[in-house]
Amino acid sequence: MHEQNRGFFPNKEEIRKAIYTFSSKKMVIFLITLGAFIVSGFLILNKINQKFLIERPLKGGSVTEGVIGSPRFINPVLAGTPTDEDLVSLIFSGLMKKDENQNIVENLAQSYTVSENGNIYTFTIKESAKFHDGTPVRADDVVFTINKIKDGTLKSPEQQNWSNISVTKIDERTVEFRLGSQYASFLESTTIGILPSHIWQEIESGDFIFSDLNIEAVGSGPYQIKNIDKKKNGLIESITLKSFNKYTEGEAYIDTIKFKFYRNKEDLIKAFRKNKVDNINSISGYDAQILKEDGAEVRSIKLSRVFGLFFNANKQEIFRNKQIVKAIELGINKDQIIQEVLNGYGEKISGPIPTTILSKEVSQEKEYNLKIEEANSLLSKEGWAISESGYRVKDGKTLSFSISTGDASELQTASNIIKENLKNLGISVEIKVFEIANLNQSIIRPREYESLFFGQIITNDSDLFAFWHSSQRNDPGLNISSYTNSKVDGLLQKLIVTKETEEKQKILSEIDSEIIKDMPAVFIYSPNFIYAVNEKIKNINLQEVVLPNDRLNNVNKWYTRTEKVWNFLNN
Repeated sequence: MHEQNRGFFPNKEEIRKAIYTFSSKKMVIFLITLGAFIVSGFLILNKINQKFLIERPLKGGSVTEGVIGSPRFINPVLAGTPTDEDLVSLIFSGLMKKDENQNIVENLAQSYTVSENGNIYTFTIKESAKFHDGTPVRADDVVFTINKIKDGTLKSPEQQNWSNISVTKIDERTVEFRLGSQYASFLESTTIGILPSHIWQEIESGDFIFSDLNIEAVGSGPYQIKNIDKKKNGLIESITLKSFNKYTEGEAYIDTIKFKFYRNKEDLIKAFRKNKVDNINSISGYDAQILKEDGAEVRSIKLSRVFGLFFNANKQEIFRNKQIVKAIELGINKDQIIQEVLNGYGEKISGPIPTTILSKEVSQEKEYNLKIEEANSLLSKEGWAISESGYRVKDGKTLSFSISTGDASELQTASNIIKENLKNLGISVEIKVFEIANLNQSIIRPREYESLFFGQIITNDSDLFAFWHSSQRNDPGLNISSYTNSKVDGLLQKLIVTKETEEKQKILSEIDSEIIKDMPAVFIYSPNFIYAVNEKIKNINLQEVVLPNDRLNNVNKWYTRTEKVWNFLNN
């Protein structure tokens, strides 16, 4: 009989017989070797598996934002506080929107065209665009919203952006804007949220601000209102939003975003430390540093804001003397202000345009003690001598002026540092503090100040026009230094109609240089936007922030849950 053919590998019976022949020592070696083989094989396979796996976001989860102040107008026409603007940015959407890099991209709009002369913009609305109640977004809604903004009865904060623009319905999905003159930043205005006309049209303008729809808002944004929680006294405690599954850019990953409202910064920070909220902003540099030391993740990014000391030569004639103004600038210790006011969360500036808008090289500065020497020399040459009082006097008159500012702690602290800095030069400074609303109405609008320590928000070219064009010297204009320069006027007008980036930068640089040369103000610092966040939230992309609600520009792309899949399955 022939021997049965044997395969390459031993069969089970042969393996069993072989194992029984092992001694105890060989059996231990065999088991260890087998175990090592299995473990190493598993590790190799896992490593190969990991190499081809990718992580992708999953839908689900929740986020809680803590903010200061309760909402009053969740309405793009009326929103005027950071809390209102946060909620509006999530609940409403515009024809266009800002992405995380501040680029203006389509949102409700499918496309748009611009006429050759740049004065006519025509938008086509996406067929799929819907409000939270399922009603399609159409041209009537856009026309209704813009006309309400232009309605003087409502006193919309957005009115100035639309005063010289007409809007017309072409058909159900097409709307046309005609500009009184070219305006290169017009597209940014079209990021304004659109109201549902079928809900609001029966409400008279006089009753607009009293409508419950200002809280129970219906929009077309990535989130819609799920529920509103109120305290026993009727004040709103929190608002919970849920993702809108028909949002034009697709449903957001995070299911719910809850906004909890706090009275002040102290309560807000306490809630963050107790994990009652995930994210907070509107905190100081000192608070941010403490939270960082506690292990919190704190994001910091430049803001398009300029803080400085603005002069009103119509009220104080010493500001007409450039040598005195130069001495004042040299005497202000900007490094001290940034450290003591912002705890380092900001940067020194020398001109009216923030570095978020104008790119320019940082020049080497003199040491502060050398600046003081130069300032003292300038004042002495102008005939201002130090008297027994310690202040400079000329022709029996003390070198002095007053600074008007708001009651925010940051403004007061900075103003007092300026006062002490200038005291060292022999300049007497009086600080006048006003409640912010009173400062705006009773001091700024009638120009009743000698100098003003204040901040300017520069979001686009039209803001620079409002702050520095000579036509804006009187109320309601915002040229708070009553600045006049025909060359700057021409450059500002040219800037508004210029679209090409390189040309814009050239014009901005010329404007910056001219204003610095004329010294209508001392530009001191630009603060950072500070955002403390929970590390569970992924893809919070803060490339640029102009306004606090810009942190939410890509909120539909945030996520808290992930899964790992083979790369070829990630379609």
